[in-house]
Amino acid sequence: MALFKVENLTYYYPASAEAALKNINLEIREGEFLLLVGASGSGKSTLARVLAGLIPDFYGGKMGGRVLFKGREMRELNRRQVAREVGMVFQDPERQLVKTQVEAEVAFGLENLGLPLPEMRRRVAEVLAFMGLEPVKGSFTAHLSGGQKQKLALASVLAMQPRVLVLDEPTSQLDPASAEEILQLVRRLNEETGLTVVLAEQRLERCLHLADRVILLARGEVVCEGRPAEVAQEIAGADPLLLPPVARFFTRLGVSPVPITVKEGRQILLGRLRPEGGPAGKPTPAPAKNSPVRGGNPAAVEMQGVWYTYPQGNEALKGVSLNLQKGEFAVILGAN
Repeated sequence: MALFKVENLTYYYPASAEAALKNINLEIREGEFLLLVGASGSGKSTLARVLAGLIPDFYGGKMGGRVLFKGREMRELNRRQVAREVGMVFQDPERQLVKTQVEAEVAFGLENLGLPLPEMRRRVAEVLAFMGLEPVKGSFTAHLSGGQKQKLALASVLAMQPRVLVLDEPTSQLDPASAEEILQLVRRLNEETGLTVVLAEQRLERCLHLADRVILLARGEVVCEGRPAEVAQEIAGADPLLLPPVARFFTRLGVSPVPITVKEGRQILLGRLRPEGGPAGKPTPAPAKNSPVRGGNPAAVEMQGVWYTYPQGNEALKGVSLNLQKGEFAVILGAN
């Protein structure tokens, strides 16, 4: 029996004349890693909310069809039972955090489930260590970075040990390294504990290769579903910009099937595209470090030896010097 079974699901948000979901039919097996993909407004987040039991009870609106969880209608299940078995992490952690202190936030869901105090303490300690949040466990949540808040939101859900984890673009506020860390953590939980994962995501370069199955949505309807390589082929024909850079590159070369990972792409290049015995190309010299673009324009911003410390003592800038030219497009990079 499928863990989830969705039959002829149609949903309208309140005061909306257009359906956000249209005649959705799908099954989700226990232990599966399911990826929901599609452009903004395609229905990914709405379907994730349905699976988490938040629609229509929390968001309102009109819903047709059925959503079965372990063979029973989700709307007939006790809300506490759903909360125990299905956890959701939203795109914006600010919408999920309710307590002012990190450790209390992780414990909040456990308190609502009525767990004994020793069990709560054990779970809180375990998940804080697992998520690398021990150094900030006593911190005020408003002082955390966006990435730390996202980790905290995930930790508070994992502490309840759900059977299903639903994630709505959980890496949207994380730097690349932290995003990779979160997704690898989710994959590890899926592979080692059998946790069922439903992930709605747009940045497919991070997660397409992790999924067992991918569902492509457009205008509230399922366009296609299948293994990542199969759906990548469909995406290439419908909206290539959704594809990860590796797959998009090989799509333009007309390669089929489309490779999903860098490793697969390298194998194709080595096997098909590398000229035998050809001379090695000259490497492109790296740009000089800290060399600003100079075009004779006056500087728009100049900083020399800037230091800044927040009121709580966090030293955020240490001797920063830079020069931004008028008309220049600058990018500031760095970890959270």
